[in-house]
Amino acid sequence: MSDKSSKSAQETTVASTTRDQDEGTAAPNVSRAMLQETMVKRTIMSASLVLLIGSITSAGFMYIGITNSRSDHRDQFDRRASELVSGIENSWNDYETAGLWIHEACRNRDATREEFRAVYEYLSSGGLDFQAAEWIPRVTREERDQYEQDSLRFYEQHYPEVLPYLGFRGLEPDPENPGTSIMQARSDQPFYYPVSYVEPVLPNAAAIDFDLYSSASRRATIEAAITSFKPNLTRRLRLVQETDPSAYSVLLMHPGIPLESEGVNAVAADLSLMVIRIPSLLERSVRDMKEDRLAVYLYDFTEAETEQDAQFLGAIRVISTADEIVVSSIDERDYPSFVHSHNGRNEFLYQETLEIASSKWVVTVVPVTNEYEADIVFVILGGCMLFLATICLAIWMIHNVRRSINMQRVLERAEVEKQIVSSLFPSNVRDRLIEDAVDNQGGLRRKTSPNIPANELVPGSKPIADLFTDVSIMFADMQGFTAWSSARDPAQVFTLLESVYSAFDKISISLGVFKVETVGDCYVACAGLPQPREDHALVMAEFATCCLKEMTKVAHDLEPILGPDTSEIQLRIGLHSGPTTAGVLRGLKGRFQLFGDSMNLASRMEATGVAGQIHVSQEYAEEIQRQGKGEWLTLRKDAPFVKGKGVLTTYFLKIESNSTSHVQASSVPQSFSVTEKNVTRLVDWNVQVLSDFLKKIVARRMALKKQPQHYLPNLEKVEGAIPFDEVVDTLALSPYTVPEVEVDLESIELDQKVLQELREFVMVLAGSYRQGNPFHNFDHASHVCMSVVKLLRRIVSVDPNNSSESIHRQTFGITSDPLAQFACVFSALCHDVDHPGVPNSCLNAENAVIARAFKHQSAAEQNSIELAWSLFVCPDFENLRLCVCSDENDFLRFRQLLVNVVMATDVMDKTLNSVRRQRWENAFAEDQIGSKADNSDKRATIVLEHLMQASDVAHTMQHWQ
Repeated sequence: MSDKSSKSAQETTVASTTRDQDEGTAAPNVSRAMLQETMVKRTIMSASLVLLIGSITSAGFMYIGITNSRSDHRDQFDRRASELVSGIENSWNDYETAGLWIHEACRNRDATREEFRAVYEYLSSGGLDFQAAEWIPRVTREERDQYEQDSLRFYEQHYPEVLPYLGFRGLEPDPENPGTSIMQARSDQPFYYPVSYVEPVLPNAAAIDFDLYSSASRRATIEAAITSFKPNLTRRLRLVQETDPSAYSVLLMHPGIPLESEGVNAVAADLSLMVIRIPSLLERSVRDMKEDRLAVYLYDFTEAETEQDAQFLGAIRVISTADEIVVSSIDERDYPSFVHSHNGRNEFLYQETLEIASSKWVVTVVPVTNEYEADIVFVILGGCMLFLATICLAIWMIHNVRRSINMQRVLERAEVEKQIVSSLFPSNVRDRLIEDAVDNQGGLRRKTSPNIPANELVPGSKPIADLFTDVSIMFADMQGFTAWSSARDPAQVFTLLESVYSAFDKISISLGVFKVETVGDCYVACAGLPQPREDHALVMAEFATCCLKEMTKVAHDLEPILGPDTSEIQLRIGLHSGPTTAGVLRGLKGRFQLFGDSMNLASRMEATGVAGQIHVSQEYAEEIQRQGKGEWLTLRKDAPFVKGKGVLTTYFLKIESNSTSHVQASSVPQSFSVTEKNVTRLVDWNVQVLSDFLKKIVARRMALKKQPQHYLPNLEKVEGAIPFDEVVDTLALSPYTVPEVEVDLESIELDQKVLQELREFVMVLAGSYRQGNPFHNFDHASHVCMSVVKLLRRIVSVDPNNSSESIHRQTFGITSDPLAQFACVFSALCHDVDHPGVPNSCLNAENAVIARAFKHQSAAEQNSIELAWSLFVCPDFENLRLCVCSDENDFLRFRQLLVNVVMATDVMDKTLNSVRRQRWENAFAEDQIGSKADNSDKRATIVLEHLMQASDVAHTMQHWQ
């Protein structure tokens, strides 16, 4: 052993000497490299500094001068453009005020046409240029004749040269050209909006008594103005009277203003209308413009989602000098889609959005010439002289940005890790863990093996644990969760847990309660640690009450998604107060935990508690009483036996509804009785499920371009025939057909009549289940329906990478036959309707009426089939039937599917069992007889029937009371 020790010491000495030599050799190399790097840096810095000083010296004056010039030009341009936009807005206000004047002049309908003309001439004489002014009263059917007679007398007397007066006219459907409209006498309507007064008359003679309400576009504007009681604009239009082919106009419809005497019930009725030329509006806005050269573009963004969707209203080019203002229009055809391409190198562009009546207009102003541009020579000189300096600056900036990004990433990662640790541990424990980790990575880790994992306990380190003397602990468990989760997919289970726990977490944060852990469906929390608090019992009482309410709310909200009986899951809570030890068991996946008798007793309070109530220990009750809230406690009469403690005195805790605002906010509104509410919930869920499968039928029909056919179902019954005789060995599923088009299932919208009839059908079906039947009830049918849906999803959830034909073969054609899927779910819902509640054998032994009616063979099942089918073929559900069965072939096939699947629930009938065994042997025999399609249909029949049997039996064996 001494030789080995000596040899080891020698090797250690040699290794140490070699390492020192290597370090000594490496030291000069490192110093040299550092010196070279320093010299390079100094050289680069010196050259950059010389270049920078030279560039600044040669270009400084010109650059500053150009910058100031550009800034001044920019400010001047923005100021003048803003003044121009204000001019447009003021001009529009003048038009809007004129529209109000016209309306107020005719408000009481007592203004004559001469008075209307006087108002028009007064407005025109003030420099307001508009193409036409009109008065549009709301005329009822009863008032029409009087209006037409007045108009006829006036125009025959004053304007005999105008076209013959034709009365109220409008756009009516053209019987010779369907889909088009023609101008003709207005048909009989409840009310009209005719052009009663118009000025000037002669250019607008065709508009006299034209019912604007007959035009869809005008009707929308009229309704908007009447409804909002505010002026409204039409979109752009080009009038037949317009001589300039590039000019657009808009119609301003003004409903007036509500009078104070009318109060809040004021209703708009009549309208004034003004035809406003956009070029006239723009020209009016620039009449006071100072010397400048600008182009103004006006766009309508009212119905535009993007710039490309905006409507071009008009544009003018303004050349303003000291002597005159020259305005020229810009044709839309000469202008690109949007103004940004007007002058690609011109950064002088001013835009402002104006709320014009009901529309949103965007005004864009750009200079016509380059008078606002600084001298380009100075820009080029300055750019060339600063180019090299800019390169150096860019290199530094890139390096600096990269470094900043890397540092930011490190900081963000550290912050995320800190948040994760903070979510798992209290702040004081987190700090101690970090300090301990730093110490372990320091001297202690250097003294030990470098291979020690970071999460492994280092010998000699101090445990992280503390004793908390006054703590209230809560255990909350979901009663009924195990049975509920056994019938759900994992995704549904986690949806419920995440929703509930997330709600609890929010409450715990708001109340300052510390969440300890979750174990399955059990939530553990405490108050009084890591920061001690005197009111820990009161806080925990409020937290537990809030959790009870929130559990009810979340389960109720998720029931339409997660299926029936979700809202029946209740919370069972246990509370205890006392001392506990809290700390971190370091090692693999270490976490913050509580230890001690208080944890055990809180768990026992939960285990011996009652669903929907808060069960508390004697110690917790004493703490509550010390806080002056003894009225919250109710002594439990049946004292529970607690393992290891014996019979204990415990209490139930309940806070009054006005004790905490959080409880009120989380409460679930109460409505009708529990039974009615439960049935309604089940009906809603079943309607949703069936509608989803109906969408698949419609989507498949659309993909195959199959049009529904109206048919009269053959409802005549053969005397003595019963559903038992209709059971077949093999169901005929639809063959595989390549879809002609791809249909998105999410885009399918069922007809509201179909949905309404579907809901009525399910409600009638629910009412057909006998009340008082302990098992064969609507609850049972809904659970079977849910199980069938779950199993169907597993059947059709195959590898999406396979072709549709391959999937068709793998599932024996079930994926390609949405009618079969719907029939399976439909059968599950109605398989026990009107069930007498006793087995078929008892019915046969008693020679009951129902047994005699169905020849003592599967009487209950046949009765359910006949009742559900008679309901399905009822005329009240014709739309639903046509949606399910597009033709008579589908109708007969749906009947066959219903019979076979429902009859499959009778597993005691010897005849049916014999047929099923023989079918199984034929379907899976090595020497199969028949075509592949027949054998595939046989297997599909077996799958559908077994799916129904498994769902029926599964619910029979599941926690049934």
